[in-house]
Parts: sequence; C-alpha cells; structure tokens
Amino acid sequence: NVLKGKGEIVLTGKLGDVMKESAKTGISYIRSIVDKFDIDPDFYNTNDIHIHIPEGSVTKDGLSSDITMALAVLSAVTKSRVPGNIARTGKISLRGRVLAVRGVKKKLVAVHSASITKVWIAKECEADLDEIPENVKEKMEFVLV
Repeated sequence: NVLKGKGEIVLTGKLGDVMKESAKTGISYIRSIVDKFDIDPDFYNTNDIHIHIPEGSVTKDGLSSDITMALAVLSAVTKSRVPGNIARTGKISLRGRVLAVRGVKKKLVAVHSASITKVWIAKECEADLDEIPENVKEKMEFVLV
C-alpha cells in the first residue's frame, strides 16, 4: 500500500531478512526508473510504502520474491493493476536485471496447480524449462525476462 507519509518503508507480517532485502531492493529500483513510468520523482519522500506478508502464509525467505515485490510496489505506485494469472520468480539487481533462481521446476509445477497461466522467469533459467512436464508446458506461457 502507498499512502501519504514521510518516506517510510513499513514491512510487516511473515518476512524474513532476505524478503525484507527484496522489498527494499525493488523500491530502490523503482526510484531509479520513475521517468519511465511517469512517477513523481519525489514519491518516495512524500509517501510511505507498506508491504505486508500475512502471518498465515507459508514461512519462506528467499531471493525468488524480488521481481514480485518490485512489481507489487510498482503496481501500487502507478495505480496499475497486475493481472492475477501471472506469476513471477527471480532475483532483481539494483539496476533491474532479473537474475536466475534455483528450484524453477518445483515453482512452475506449483503455480500450474494454482491455475496460473503465465510466468515470468529469468532468461538465465531458460534451460530449466526443459525439465517441466509437457502437461504443464502446454497450459502455460513462459516470459523470459
């Protein structure tokens, strides 16, 4: 959630240290690309950003959430809805480069079972798609980023 404030980043719920880092990295990247999305360059100083991962969620702390955290914040800042049928996995650099993560096969099979039809993964993970069962591949679109 983005709300009027003083530039605070509020992280609540079930976030481990790595996920907190993911949230902050995503926000830093968004600050560096405000001109590409017609975002007020001062948005960071005049708003607070609150990211909440509910307590009831599965305890997880890993790098795979970077791209998702960045996209969620970008969505909130630009007031643009992200379609619910898209999943993402990947580490993101401070410059926005999406980096490979491990466990791609397990993640893609899991999102398939949740009726997700499109997944963004790091281009570096393209070879991992060979391990995905054909019945999963047939029903999903993979976007290499």
